[in-house]
Amino acid sequence: MGDHGSTTFYAAGLERVLLLAATGLDELDPASPTADFGRSAERLDPDGDLLDQLLTAAEKHAPESLQEIFDRQVGMRGTAGRRHQEAMYPFFARRNIPLPTDPPEPDPVPAPRPERTPGPTTYEVAGEVLPDDSVALRRWPVAARRPIEEPRGFLAVTDLEVYSVWKATAAVLARTVPDAERAPADWLHHHIQDTSSGLDVAVAALGDDRALLLVRRGGVLLEAHAPQPWGEPRPRLDPLLLGAAVNVWLTAARTADELTARGLVVRTGSRAVKVSFTAPPRVRPWPPP
Repeated sequence: MGDHGSTTFYAAGLERVLLLAATGLDELDPASPTADFGRSAERLDPDGDLLDQLLTAAEKHAPESLQEIFDRQVGMRGTAGRRHQEAMYPFFARRNIPLPTDPPEPDPVPAPRPERTPGPTTYEVAGEVLPDDSVALRRWPVAARRPIEEPRGFLAVTDLEVYSVWKATAAVLARTVPDAERAPADWLHHHIQDTSSGLDVAVAALGDDRALLLVRRGGVLLEAHAPQPWGEPRPRLDPLLLGAAVNVWLTAARTADELTARGLVVRTGSRAVKVSFTAPPRVRPWPPP
């Protein structure tokens, strides 16, 4: 996805699936190949369903439809290096600039350094309980500068959200940092008991695959865990996604007791994560009767 610049244009030359978000027709020569590209490439509807548009573009992909336009813009493919040498080397020689005797040695590509960056802090979430008792979710990032016009579900926010309107109207709140100053259970009770908020579920991460959650209805406290399937990497349990799934479950007139008895499968697109739940252990009186 891109505009009328080189990234999207070369993607067409490489026969990749593409969607054009901006054509640039107001600033291009209408007789140029780039303008033809803007008129011919598949367009992205910013207000439409993104996943549906991507799947449709892949299904209807016809790379040959843009090749003639690309060929008019990019000539001499495969011979560009030799043509540049033929033009530039005599230019250098007339100015007594010596040519290199050896081919250049490119700098080594640095080793990749994966970094986990924070994602959106507020989502609009919609979901349903499927016939197999799993919960299917869809969510859309929300930005304060772009107000919601037609609500599609409920709001789920992280503790990093600073826009007070979203925090006050959210149904789900999640703390994404496991090692915070306030104990997870204390943090959950503090926010659920806040009468100024409309929270139904609060979640605090305990690790990459564990979280503690508190349900307002009945004050039920549960620990959630995503078991590691045999032979597969340890799953990552998104606390905000977990809270949204539990909220959908409870809204469908299901109970927290059912979660502890059978667990829950959370589906987002083709990805499914199984989550088990345990209630706090009962404290036996001391000394025993």
